[in-house]
Amino acid sequence: MKKIIFLSGMFVAMTASAQFRYEDFKPLHDLEASWEMKTRRGAVIEQWTKANDSLLLGKGFLVVDKDTVPQETVELRYSNGVITYTPSVREQNSGLPVTFTLVSVTDGKYVFENREHDFPQVISYQVGDRTLRASIGGSTKEGYQEIPYNFVKQ
Repeated sequence: MKKIIFLSGMFVAMTASAQFRYEDFKPLHDLEASWEMKTRRGAVIEQWTKANDSLLLGKGFLVVDKDTVPQETVELRYSNGVITYTPSVREQNSGLPVTFTLVSVTDGKYVFENREHDFPQVISYQVGDRTLRASIGGSTKEGYQEIPYNFVKQ
């Protein structure tokens, strides 16, 4: 539900936080695996483990030749009807975490948003049997940009 608020002649659209059930979070347990995407630079790897029923921990890194370069850590959490995706990227935001909140689940595609973040503002995940389709997107100087990541289970 959106509320329109007028402030000094400007309007601001506010969206109430969506409430999700634990049953909405549970399919994300299928992330628990090691996922790989081959690129020209090397392999991008995401490894997910289940810390408990309400918390998944992810690690992303780049493998170039025999070198492994850590890229990010992620917490994917269910708490009181809210599902959050919180990455900490080594060389962005001084390594501090940024939280994205789930706004929709449609046909197994989970869409997280943080409209206050510079880029990305949207992160999506869709887990299949052997595939993981992820993307990041948001507004840039050149317009909306979306970057897809297509992983296969190792």
